[in-house]
Amino acid sequence: MNIDSEKPIQPALRQRCEVRIASDTAALEALSSKLMQVASRRFGNSVVEVMLFFPSVRTALKECSSGRVVVRETPVKCVIRPNAGNSFPYPLGSPEVRIEFPGLDPEVFVPWLGGLAWIDGTLAGGFLGALGLSLPALPAGKGAFGIPCLWREGGWTPACDLVFVARQVHRLLTDPGDYSPKDAMNPEAALYWATHRDRLPFEPPISELYGLGGADDCRRAPSKRFLLTAIE
Repeated sequence: MNIDSEKPIQPALRQRCEVRIASDTAALEALSSKLMQVASRRFGNSVVEVMLFFPSVRTALKECSSGRVVVRETPVKCVIRPNAGNSFPYPLGSPEVRIEFPGLDPEVFVPWLGGLAWIDGTLAGGFLGALGLSLPALPAGKGAFGIPCLWREGGWTPACDLVFVARQVHRLLTDPGDYSPKDAMNPEAALYWATHRDRLPFEPPISELYGLGGADDCRRAPSKRFLLTAIE
């Protein structure tokens, strides 16, 4: 579908997008389980946020004092905002995704994942600092969050949906070996996991997110890897 960025979205198309968000949200909520809990926040009939909560997911953390990388279970929250900061409404445009680690003290541990730029008072993770970007300082342990890379530029199409997003989030957390140090959100972590593939994955995929038999490519190819670039 070709959308002219110079022309406003017509009301009929915007309404279809609202219906699509509601449908995709309901489909994801139907997959809520003890491994991945799903909730949504609405304003009237419009879906504003979709939240994923993984009560205990095995993922990688780096100990700030020693630099030691550990894999352990920790709660993780993911906030998906379908229409935040996008020129086009979902699914014509990709959603905003943020990842939080409730209870994680960023002065003790930081997430150590190639596909995640971790933002706290020190901008740990390096990606944003390397680009010369600056953000208001965050108090230690307050408001820290991660910006994930879940698909390549141009990798989001209207065929993708919220189930696809949830799959990519869980894969990012539990199997971070597919990110090249040359263009990862956290190059150091990407290099670490590129050389420690024998420790991957940390846990198996969530079965409810795969084999749904949908019509789009995102659903039909559950074994397809999210590969940024080959490790040089």
